[in-house]
Amino acid sequence: MRDPLNNGQPRAFATPEDMRVEADKYFQWVIDNPIITKETTVTDKGTFVKLKEYIKPFQWDELAVFCGVYHLRNYRKLDDYLTVMTYIELTIKSNKFSGAVAGIFKENIIARDLGLAEQTKNENNHTLPEWMNEG
Repeated sequence: MRDPLNNGQPRAFATPEDMRVEADKYFQWVIDNPIITKETTVTDKGTFVKLKEYIKPFQWDELAVFCGVYHLRNYRKLDDYLTVMTYIELTIKSNKFSGAVAGIFKENIIARDLGLAEQTKNENNHTLPEWMNEG
């Protein structure tokens, strides 16, 4: 089937179920492939190397690269893909929010990404006294 959202090219996912399968593969890949850092400590007793694993948040852009589909969000415009796109969006948001609450991910970055950052509104509702308006 030709994809009107991708310059008439064939759809990357023939069905919404195909998209869900690929998304679930990506989610599992993220879980199975944490970021690994190496910490080296040098003491008088020797050099010690410690590996630390950090889980990664699920990300739309990384999902698109994983699937090789760079117009992934355009599928939201197709009614038959709406349910699977909602599933993907909620899974990504839930992962990020839970990770931020647990202190695994930087709370301020995730809050901004999810649109949860606090916003301040400064209003000046003061008026000048009458004598200052006379000119």
